[in-house]
Amino acid sequence: MALIQSLTSRSRGILLGAAVGDALGWPQEQNSNIIGGNHNRYIDATQEFRSWARYCGGRYRTYIDPVSEGSYSDDTQLILATGRSLQSKDWFTALTHRELPLLLLYSRGAGGATLHACQTWAMGIEPWLSERRKKAYFQAGGNGVAMRIAPHVIMHVARPPEELVSRVVQDGVATHGHPRALVGAAAYAVALHALINTGSTLEFGELPARVKADKSWQSPEALLTNVPSTWKNAAFEQNPNFMSDWNDATNEMVKLISQVEDVVQNGTRGDDLGTLRRFGVFDKTKNGAGTITASAAMYLASRNAPRPMSGLLRSAFAKNADTDTLASMTGALLGALHGPDWLAELHNQVQDSKYIEWMADDLAARSLGANDSIADTINFVDKNSIQHFKEQLKVGHGEGSVRLPDMRQGHLLSDFKLESRRDVYAHRWVVDVGGQTLIIDKTKRLVSSGAKDRTYLNASRQMSSTQLTDRDSGDGKFISLTLPVNDLNPIADFYYEILGIPVQRIGSRELIVDQTVKFQEISGATYGMSKLALEFEVSDIVAVARRVGHGPLMSSNSFNWTDPAGHTLHIRSTRR
Repeated sequence: MALIQSLTSRSRGILLGAAVGDALGWPQEQNSNIIGGNHNRYIDATQEFRSWARYCGGRYRTYIDPVSEGSYSDDTQLILATGRSLQSKDWFTALTHRELPLLLLYSRGAGGATLHACQTWAMGIEPWLSERRKKAYFQAGGNGVAMRIAPHVIMHVARPPEELVSRVVQDGVATHGHPRALVGAAAYAVALHALINTGSTLEFGELPARVKADKSWQSPEALLTNVPSTWKNAAFEQNPNFMSDWNDATNEMVKLISQVEDVVQNGTRGDDLGTLRRFGVFDKTKNGAGTITASAAMYLASRNAPRPMSGLLRSAFAKNADTDTLASMTGALLGALHGPDWLAELHNQVQDSKYIEWMADDLAARSLGANDSIADTINFVDKNSIQHFKEQLKVGHGEGSVRLPDMRQGHLLSDFKLESRRDVYAHRWVVDVGGQTLIIDKTKRLVSSGAKDRTYLNASRQMSSTQLTDRDSGDGKFISLTLPVNDLNPIADFYYEILGIPVQRIGSRELIVDQTVKFQEISGATYGMSKLALEFEVSDIVAVARRVGHGPLMSSNSFNWTDPAGHTLHIRSTRR
């Protein structure tokens, strides 16, 4: 067993190695949606974090997600979520009823299988019992399980592998149902367990040999010990040949580990790229499989054990690969062997490094007997509590305290508008929760050019609630027009940033456009309440038309449009 005095160091090495690998590899990941495509994705390997930007929100709510240097993705988020669940008395309930539903609030880059499972848990349904999603669930064989199970290894450092792998598979079925995901995660857990219990050096071929010789992860009976009976019933109902598929996945994993062993024993004569290609690491149709990523990470860690940073960079900058997860798992394996010192300055530069250290220390203490319950599983999270929390977030909130759906207290650090497509409004809140930074984004669709006429016609049947205010009774001078809106922020952005018209805020619930039209934020105001048409002059009508997405102008002097609150606008070129 690893010396007790080195356990804390190695635990930190595992979690920090995973986080640093995740942050280094995320921009290059094949599905990172990085702005600039392959031109910005594929750069020379460097031992430095970089800032970058990515498209988020899907086809209909597209916005730009700015990613700061050292930021990690869902890989590390899920590791920390798993660690928090292990701080509860009933860790599986904490994982499935608190941590996974809560991930929907702040996830960055999570895969479809994981997100779908989180959504199902948020509705109070086990994913293997969901009539809508259980078929896809049992086809999910990706690396989303393996990427998050490191905390179990730390907790079971002094316990037999059989107990560890059964816990790992129990954790895994929370999101994935295919044997490739579960077997791959179990084999990877055994590899981590072997390294954290290794002395100081690793012989060429030693790691794959030890993993292949360990039979705990190769026994379906051992792996399925803690899996709910309803899961087993659903698995066989969905696929009568389930155990055959399980054995196929086990044989596939054994074959891959044997290939790792053969190549690693060649020492420096090995061909990294050729080996990874044979594993399928560069094949987008399968490189996200749990078995493939686990074997590739074992290979890179074994080949680069004497020079861990080389192994991390190789995994993080591999072209056409799932680089964030591959680098995260490779970094964790190397950290289990070496601790965190080899990460150099990246150790402190990765997002939430102090929180990650605290989590590693807490898990190490628990593995040695500490059993204080930090997180109470009573505070379940569901879709309603998530929605309620998001509704409480206000634009321009500034700093202050917030209470998350799981009842933890958070500190709001900032909020700001995000760049987005013209018919989408996107806003971000940055929240610190006990040292972990949560990025929470909200988006909403604004009026599209195709829907404006239909919406206006529906609104025209309603009684106008437009108010005329502040008339001078002496000479009848018109002062202002007040229009009700549901949210002032998109109004301000539209008139000032797009049309280029001066906007002045008056308190928190009113603004005036060009000292003439007043907009007032009123709860319950609906789109297109006003029957009025507003007229504006702009100096460059062609540029304004382009910014709002109008398309080619039929007339060079004017066009009609609709603002974010549904008010009809007549926009014309400035008369000279």
